[in-house]
Amino acid sequence: VGSPSEPPLSKPSLNPSSKPPSAEPNEEPVGSPSEPPVRAPILSTPPSVIDDFFCVDDFIRFNFDGYGIPTDLISCFQEDDDIGLPRKLSLINDAGLAIGVVTIEYICLILGSSEISISLELENGEIVTGGSIVSILTPGNRVLAETTFVELFYDNTGWTTILSISQQGRLMIELVTEVDGEVLTLSAFDDIDNNICFDCGGEAAYFADPNGFLQYGFRVNAYSDSDAHTGIINAARYMHTELHELYENFDQNFVNDEVDTCLIVQENNAPTPYAKPDGGNITFNFTDTTNVFFQFELFNVEAGGTIFVIANDTISEIGVNPAINEIQNVVINVPHAELVIIQFEGPGAVCGVRSCLDGAPTPTFVGSNPPTRNRVPTSSPYPTSIPPTIESIQPTDCYDVLGITERDIIHQIGSVDPIPEDAIKVIHGESANVTIEISQLWSQDVNVTFFVHYHSNTHESVCEATSDFPFEDKLTKSLECYDGWTDVGIFIYFDNELTIDECQECRPPEPDEEDVIAYYFEIPCEPICESFEPTEAPSTIAPTSVPSKAIESIQPTDCYDLYGITNEDIINQIGSVEPIPRNAIRMIHRENANVTIEISQLWSEDANLTFFVHYHSNTHESVCEAIPEFSYKDTLIKNLECYDGWTDVGIFIYFDNEFSLEECEECKSPDSNEEGIIAYYFELPCTAVCERLDTIHPPITPAPSRMPMVQAPTNCYDLYGITNEDIINQIGSVEPIPRNAIRMIHRENANVTIEISQLWSEDANL
Repeated sequence: VGSPSEPPLSKPSLNPSSKPPSAEPNEEPVGSPSEPPVRAPILSTPPSVIDDFFCVDDFIRFNFDGYGIPTDLISCFQEDDDIGLPRKLSLINDAGLAIGVVTIEYICLILGSSEISISLELENGEIVTGGSIVSILTPGNRVLAETTFVELFYDNTGWTTILSISQQGRLMIELVTEVDGEVLTLSAFDDIDNNICFDCGGEAAYFADPNGFLQYGFRVNAYSDSDAHTGIINAARYMHTELHELYENFDQNFVNDEVDTCLIVQENNAPTPYAKPDGGNITFNFTDTTNVFFQFELFNVEAGGTIFVIANDTISEIGVNPAINEIQNVVINVPHAELVIIQFEGPGAVCGVRSCLDGAPTPTFVGSNPPTRNRVPTSSPYPTSIPPTIESIQPTDCYDVLGITERDIIHQIGSVDPIPEDAIKVIHGESANVTIEISQLWSQDVNVTFFVHYHSNTHESVCEATSDFPFEDKLTKSLECYDGWTDVGIFIYFDNELTIDECQECRPPEPDEEDVIAYYFEIPCEPICESFEPTEAPSTIAPTSVPSKAIESIQPTDCYDLYGITNEDIINQIGSVEPIPRNAIRMIHRENANVTIEISQLWSEDANLTFFVHYHSNTHESVCEAIPEFSYKDTLIKNLECYDGWTDVGIFIYFDNEFSLEECEECKSPDSNEEGIIAYYFELPCTAVCERLDTIHPPITPAPSRMPMVQAPTNCYDLYGITNEDIINQIGSVEPIPRNAIRMIHRENANVTIEISQLWSEDANL
C-alpha cells in the first residue's frame, strides 16, 4: 500500500457487537477500512519486555463459542447423547423377548450428506424367513428414505442394508422384518425409542460472531482490501479443518491433526473455506486490559506476517515467519494490550488464544522475530487495512432493531406479562429461513416450561417442548419462511406441576389463565444485514409461472389421464393391503407452488367411509381434515402446497363407521395388522402437468355498430366470469350459478382473487 503520509492518531477502543449468520452471504462488504492513521501515538512509557512468564490456561479454541455452543457439529448439540450414532436397539418379539440387535451407523460423504448402515443380528438361533422394510423418517413421520433390499447373512441369522440421505440431526429408524414366520416391527408405535442423531457438518457455522467470545474477554473481527468477503460487520470465517474430508477441494495445507476449527480471512463466499491469497487482518479487541499477556496459535502462515499490539497509545510489532502447514505459538508480552492485529501477508489462520502470566522462563519464539518498538512508524508499522477510527469497524445497529417487542405481538392469550427486553431476538434472516434466539428472562424463581410452535426446515409444523428452562438459558430455532414471512407461537407455563395432555401443548390457553402466556408473532424473512442478503430468493418457494388459460383450460383432458395416482406411487402403506381403485385419486392441476388432487370414494359401494387427509395447505399449515360419511362415487378436491418442487400427503380410510378416535390420533399411522384401516402415503411432484398457454386471446367479435359508452368495462374481466360451464362437479340442488355471481377479478402466478356476489336469493340471507 505504501508509507502513510502521517503517523497514527489513536487506538481503536471498541469493536463490533453484531452476530453474523451462519449461512454464507452473497454480497461483498460495503468497503474495506484501509485508510491509514493520521497522527503518531503518544509514547509516554515504552512497553517493557517481560523475560519470565508461563501460559497456564488452555487455549480457547473456536469449535465452541463463548456460550459453549458448537460452531462445527451443532445438529445434535441439544439432543440426548443416548440417541447419537452409532446406536444399538433391541428387536422384540410378540412375547416381549429381545431376540436380536439392530445396529445403526453412519458415514459422512460430503457436508450434510451421509450413508446410514442398518444391520440386524439375531440371537438364539432365530432366522429371517421373509422380506424386510427399512425406513428413515423425520420426527414428524415423513419418510426420507426407504428400502426393501437387505443383504442376508449366509446363514439367514440377520441382514444389513444401506440408505443414503441428505439430512442430518434427529431422525427415526423404523423396520419391519419376518423372523421365524413372525412379522416384527421396530418403531415408535411399539413404545421403543427409535430416535437417532448424527451430524455431517451441514449446519456448521460460517462466520464467527464478533461478539461470540466476549465471555472470554475479547471481540474478534477480520479486515481485508480488494474483494474479501468479510461482510459489513467485518467477520472472520470459520475454517473447520476437522471436516476437511467433507469439503470439496479443501486446501491440504490447512490439514493438521493438532488443530481444529480456526479463523481465516476468507477469499470468497463458498461452502469450502479458502484463506485469501493476499492475506488480511484478524483483530482481537480485549475488554479486560489487566496486566496479563497472551499467546496466539497461528497455523499455516504461508507468506509470513506481522502482529501489531496497541497498548497505552503505543504500537508494538512482532514478526511472524512463513511456516507452511506448521503451528506457531506467538506470545504477546506487551502489558495492557487493548488491540492485537494479526496481519497475514498470504493465507494463514488463527486457531487459538490463551492468557499467560509472568514468572517462568521465556519460551523460544517458533518461527517469529522478537518484538520491536517504534516512536514513529517506518514504512508500514501498522496493518495496511486497520480501520482509521472506530466508526470504520463499528457495525450498524442492524441486530439491535430485530429484538422482538410488544409491538410485534399479533395476539397474546393468558397472562398479560410483557415480553422482557431481549428475550426474543432474530439472530439470522434470509429469504427462506429465520433463526430466533429465545432467552428465559421471564422468571428467576422457577424453571419454566416452554413450547414453541413453528414451521421447521423439514416443511412440518412442529410443537417442541423445552422443560425446566432455567433463568437466562437460551435456545435457538430455525423457522421456515413462506412468501417472505413466517409465524411462530411461544407458550410459557410457570406452573411446573402441571400436566399437559398430548396435543394440548401448543393450544391457546384460556383467556383468564394466569400461569400461562401464549404469544403469537409474524416475522419477516428479509436478510438481517445488507451484505448477507442473497442475490435472489430461492426459486422453490413461489412458482415461476402458472397456467394462464381460463378455468376450462385445466379441465381434465387426456393429459390428466396420465396422472392418475396408482399403487406404484405409494411410498408407504400401513394397515389393510387394499389397492387403490382405478382413478380414485387423481392430480387434476399442477403448478410449481401447488398441486390439486381429486379423491373419489371408490373403495366401497356398501358403506359410507370416513376419510382423513393429512396435507400441507395454502395457509402454510399441516392440516388433518376429516370427511365423514364419504359416499360411494362422491368426490372431494384438495389443494396441496409444495416445497422444493414436491409435496407429501397421507390418506387414511376407515371402513368401520362405529370406531371412535381420540383427538390428534386421526392422522396417525394405524397398526400394521389392522384390517379396517388403510393409510396411504404419497410424495407428489409439483411441476406443471399440461402444456401451458401463456397468452389469452379474447374471442374475436364483430365491430361494434356504435361507439361504446365511456363507462363500459373492458372485455378483460368479462372473460373471467365463472359460469355453469366451469363447474367440474355439482351436488345437491341443480340451481345454476347466477350471472356474474362468481368472478375472477385478479390473477397472478401464485394467486387468484375471486369475487362472490350473493345473487342466489333476494328473499333470504344465506
